Amino acid sequence: MELYDDATFQATKRSTLFHFGVMALILAVTIVLLALFVTIWRNELISMAVCAVGASALFFYLSLKALPWVHYWHYQSDIKKGRAHELDCRFVSLSDSERISDGVAFRDFIVTLEDADGEDDQRLLLWDADKKAPQLKPEQRLHIRAFGNYIIALDAR
Repeated sequence: MELYDDATFQATKRSTLFHFGVMALILAVTIVLLALFVTIWRNELISMAVCAVGASALFFYLSLKALPWVHYWHYQSDIKKGRAHELDCRFVSLSDSERISDGVAFRDFIVTLEDADGEDDQRLLLWDADKKAPQLKPEQRLHIRAFGNYIIALDAR
């Protein structure tokens, strides 16, 4: 199962550009209202309030909506351009809780290397929390392609 294909990359890029468009719209509305209150209605108090509200809206939208998409887009760009490695292993567990790594939500995916004889042969990989979790049984054989610790393809055997 391939986790990231060209359609995924394009959808992430579209969403990132959409959020920057919304930020440009917030900035444009703030500038237009500021110009109206300063030049036509000549009310300095309201114009300062418009600046404060517009800057706050822009900051919060950037922090809560745009930056997570930018981080996800950078993560996918790294995967697309980076070098992947492959490993044969056996499934141990997939956590229900999420963790943030490089601004992207992941779930812990623990495997044991094939032909392993000790606990030191366990590896912690990261499964993208936005992707559907695979239905795997403990000790099921897997072939994984990963970029660092990030799983980008998984084949159950």
